[in-house]
Amino acid sequence: MDDVQTNAPIENFIYDFEKFRFLVHDEWREVLAHSAEGKVLRGSLADLTAAFAEGCEVKVAIRNLCADLSRPEDPQVEHEVFVHVGSCYHYPDQGLFLASSHPLVRVRPAVPLVYSSHGWDFGWLMPRSDGFVARWLVNPYTLQFEKSQAHHALRWFVR
Repeated sequence: MDDVQTNAPIENFIYDFEKFRFLVHDEWREVLAHSAEGKVLRGSLADLTAAFAEGCEVKVAIRNLCADLSRPEDPQVEHEVFVHVGSCYHYPDQGLFLASSHPLVRVRPAVPLVYSSHGWDFGWLMPRSDGFVARWLVNPYTLQFEKSQAHHALRWFVR
């Protein structure tokens, strides 16, 4: 490992469980899915804003959020990252819904998923219903914040 003496040493290990169970809360429902350009594929912005106005929790699935962590020699792995959001904002005149994510860790996409040197970061996101995602990420080696942006296909869920 080339990062042992850094702020962000990584180590991969295997938990050898005899039994492993996934616990899933299946009351989440998708209310809006759109392309990276904001073109509605399923559901509607009206359904999302109505559910939010009723006090529903919101989470978002972001397509290929970690693709920029890949190296040129890595195989491209299609993926979605699900993140719970807190504060949400609706701008009806602009037809936009924005949300501020809970903190998350991004990891270079791979099968199997493993941490690798310079293959991860963490931070916060602000996804919007037009596909724009503002990112405030922390470089784990320098502990410096880096602002960036991208467009992603998104799926919005409520419960």
